[in-house]
Amino acid sequence: MDARGDSVVVVGGEGLWNVHVHTDDAGPAVEAGVAVGRVFRIRITRLSRDADPREHDHDRDQVGDQQASREQTRSIVAVVPGSGAASLFVASGARVVAASAGSRPTPQMLVDAAADASDVVVLPNDDDHEAVAQSAALELRTVGRRVAIIPTHSVVQGVAAVAVHDPARSFTDDVVAMTAAAGATRHGGVTRAEREAMTSAGICHPGEILGLVEGDIALIGPDPLSVACDLVDRMLSAGGEIVTLVWGSDPFDGRELADGVREHLHRARRDVEVTIYDGGQQHYPLLIGVE
Repeated sequence: MDARGDSVVVVGGEGLWNVHVHTDDAGPAVEAGVAVGRVFRIRITRLSRDADPREHDHDRDQVGDQQASREQTRSIVAVVPGSGAASLFVASGARVVAASAGSRPTPQMLVDAAADASDVVVLPNDDDHEAVAQSAALELRTVGRRVAIIPTHSVVQGVAAVAVHDPARSFTDDVVAMTAAAGATRHGGVTRAEREAMTSAGICHPGEILGLVEGDIALIGPDPLSVACDLVDRMLSAGGEIVTLVWGSDPFDGRELADGVREHLHRARRDVEVTIYDGGQQHYPLLIGVE
């Protein structure tokens, strides 16, 4: 925080800390917190209208000042693994960078997607894309752009983030809202084991169905629907009222799986709202988000 501002105060202990900092750009400060733990109770107070010159200029010269308008443009750049999911992000106003299986995007692809926006929000939507996002952010900041990377580890967290995106908000407020939405969404997925391996849920064999929560294998079983239903029940056991199901088609059809999970929840958890999307992603016929 010393490198991001002044009047830094950090108090607490036993894994719980309260951090205070005066800074001209709150986005990187929030990112720093997200990088080391779970951030909550975020409060941002403007001490001076001059704390953000671009927003001040925009307010003052809103009518007839094209330069201020240009500086207020904002791009949401999302790395997305499937064509179906891509349409969700495009509909929310995001610029999509495709990432197919075995082919990661380059930093330049993210820079190009940001176009000439002065403010850029990046949604990696996969841990494998984090380094690419950081490289792109560094390049954009070098030329004077404001950049925030929302820590989205899965497409379902990205969907939650863009759902609360509001271009009418200030950049900082928008970043905080999107970060909170992504962080409040637990993510899981169903796939098929390709080889024998020791996992946190035991030994898996080729062809068995794996249920993952937050990237860790939590369930192993022979039947996709049983594993998927048990997985979503486990995720809901920690609380939740909205379930998002994003289905793909590899290594088996996920649409039938998503419909089966929805029927299961309709019988077992009528208090839960279920939404299904066609994601088109590979390797994970079903991605699950719980909010």
